Amino acid sequence: MKIHIKEENKAVLGKAIESNLAVLLVGDTGCGKTATIRELAKEQNKQLIRINLTGQTGVDDIIGKYLVNEKGTYWIDGLLIEAMKQGDWVVLDEINMALPEILSKLHSLLDGDRKIVLNEKDGEVVRPAENFRLFATMNPSDDYTGTKELNLAFLSRFGVVLQFEYADTEAEIITEQGGVELEFAETLVSLAKEARQNKKDGKLSYIISTRDLIYC
Repeated sequence: MKIHIKEENKAVLGKAIESNLAVLLVGDTGCGKTATIRELAKEQNKQLIRINLTGQTGVDDIIGKYLVNEKGTYWIDGLLIEAMKQGDWVVLDEINMALPEILSKLHSLLDGDRKIVLNEKDGEVVRPAENFRLFATMNPSDDYTGTKELNLAFLSRFGVVLQFEYADTEAEIITEQGGVELEFAETLVSLAKEARQNKKDGKLSYIISTRDLIYC
């Protein structure tokens, strides 16, 4: 879905991209975190690789692994390593659902060293190409099942941590994407805001996202 990026967010992200800083976007589900990065990548004509991290995502999915064929074993790069070599942009979705071994692999990439050592491949050192950029997203850990709080040592490795809220133009987005009249979209947004407040007050367990309203 095409979104309208807040100017202040666009300015911060633009500076981060220019300065080659890793960016962490924090906010409720469906508030446009990944869509914002996708929109910026499209504007700058960059290839964006989205890696959705879950409790089942293994290190070999993002780093690589050996496979076997009739000629023997051979190595294939994981999505992150491939993107690093090609100079693509990467967004790690739901980073606070990642396994500890994945976070451990990311430490040196987020440090000043900016590299990943493939211990699985005889210690090969991979450094990102010039145009490579790294983004990560997460939902607040207190509100979403399966997420966990990231420790400060890991969080401090991000050059920018940006808090996302639902767009001020949410009704216009729903009108455009959902094909409904603005008045009806505004009614949906009003109901969603009330439900979100009830979520904050502990009266509801589910938050209504912009995505939900478009589906509605």
